[in-house]
Amino acid sequence: MEYASGMTVAQKRKLLGPIFKKEKYLNVSVRVDSSMLEFQSEIDACKAKITSIETELADPVNRSHPKYLTRALHLARRIDRIPVGEENDESAVDDLKTAASNILALVDPVSSSDAGEPCDAAQSTPIALPRHEPPVTPGPRVNETEAGFADRLAGLLDASLQRLEDSRHSHVPIRKWGVSFSGTADGMSAVTFLSRLEEKKRASNISDVRLLEGATDLFTGPALIWFRSIRDDVSSWADLVTRIRTCFLPGNFELMLWDEIRARKQGVNEAPLFYIATMKELFSRFSRPPSPHEQLMLIMANLQPFYATPLSLINFFLSTLRLCYLILFVELVRTNSFI
Repeated sequence: MEYASGMTVAQKRKLLGPIFKKEKYLNVSVRVDSSMLEFQSEIDACKAKITSIETELADPVNRSHPKYLTRALHLARRIDRIPVGEENDESAVDDLKTAASNILALVDPVSSSDAGEPCDAAQSTPIALPRHEPPVTPGPRVNETEAGFADRLAGLLDASLQRLEDSRHSHVPIRKWGVSFSGTADGMSAVTFLSRLEEKKRASNISDVRLLEGATDLFTGPALIWFRSIRDDVSSWADLVTRIRTCFLPGNFELMLWDEIRARKQGVNEAPLFYIATMKELFSRFSRPPSPHEQLMLIMANLQPFYATPLSLINFFLSTLRLCYLILFVELVRTNSFI
């Protein structure tokens, strides 16, 4: 990156804009030749930035504005690029890193004050995730190993970047999804609940982090009591899904599912594409679905003979979609519509 001191503000924006977008959304740190950086100048510049941001963040309203999260992330990376040598005072850099960590904690969308306040079932209850460290309150500098600080700052950066990415999409609140699980016999089954939830998750483009934080809105009745009893031990959304399957599905659920799949034949008047869709839905109920090849073989085995016989002459299929195309071809022949 070539940079001239005589450039205008507009020229600098044009040059740095694409780079900062990568740094903001893709977690890509801007590469800078450290030999071009002067230690004391960088220290002074970062101190000035910290003072400016802290002054503006004195107003709590500003803490939820995305631009301050962007500025805090850029500041943290700039501090990380300050060249540290034997002749330089490393403690000055450590002080800057601590200040940057404090700022990141302030502008994080899910603050510790929100997490600590009780809320009713109509509002999402944040869950304490392992990588979410509590906000650091200003005070005397505490001795901390470089590795420990790096892990703590990485956790803040990753969580903040994930929430920043989430904020770019408009989400329907989880409580308005119309999906809930009570754990009772007259309510939605665990399998249906997880399937509907996956559909809503994809449609809303919501992250696992955000979904786990709002998981309280997904449970009612006995299941809500169960969730509250284990939520402090849940480490991730995948962990919660595993716990739901373990606690609310029969111990032999997957064995029974295999029996159902093997016994599921295409009906005489059942459209082959609907039959394939039904089989695919059954496969999706496994915690670890069979391989695509295994799924194809099972689907083929239970097709009506009219379809299975000609298709058996073809000894390989690249995908279920290819199988559907071949079945449509057989249908055209069957109805004498092929030209």
